[in-house]
Amino acid sequence: DNFSVGNLNNLKNFKNKIDIIKTDIRNYNSIIKYFNNVDNVFHLAALADIVPSIERPDEYYSTNVTGTLNVLKASISKKIRRFI
Repeated sequence: DNFSVGNLNNLKNFKNKIDIIKTDIRNYNSIIKYFNNVDNVFHLAALADIVPSIERPDEYYSTNVTGTLNVLKASISKKIRRFI
């Protein structure tokens, strides 16, 4: 998560059960290392608010399209079994 719209406090009940990684999926080089020894990827990183998407279309495009492409490429590169 890059926490651009989320809040780390939302994860306080789970922080001992998960690894929290602050990064940006638009930067392939910053995410690829997190795909080592992984079987499944649940891709939930997206920007979804309508009005801001109209106000900042480049940011929404780069996150939702380029970012998703980077997650897919990393998954393929590391031979992830399942991508959701």
